[in-house]
Amino acid sequence: YDNKIYQMPVIYEYSAWAPWNRNLWADSLLVDLLAYYQTKYEGDFLPFPDSTGKLTYYKVDGNRQIALSKLNDREVEVVFTDLLVDPTVKPEEDEE
Repeated sequence: YDNKIYQMPVIYEYSAWAPWNRNLWADSLLVDLLAYYQTKYEGDFLPFPDSTGKLTYYKVDGNRQIALSKLNDREVEVVFTDLLVDPTVKPEEDEE
């Protein structure tokens, strides 16, 4: 990718997570992370379901996309993507 970082995945989990600590499962963590990132990046994250119905919450600011989704009962993944470097997005050409 032209020696640039275009994506940074981060995986979160509660340190006290256990199968019997239902209040520390990924559903609760996702709610907490959404609140944190909505405050940090000022704005709402929009939910979009995939083909299985699993929700991923997205926010795009300029060239930065942030996506939050539950991986399993324990983990939530947050993926930061630079849309200008992402090879699946073609950059706009300057019109002269």
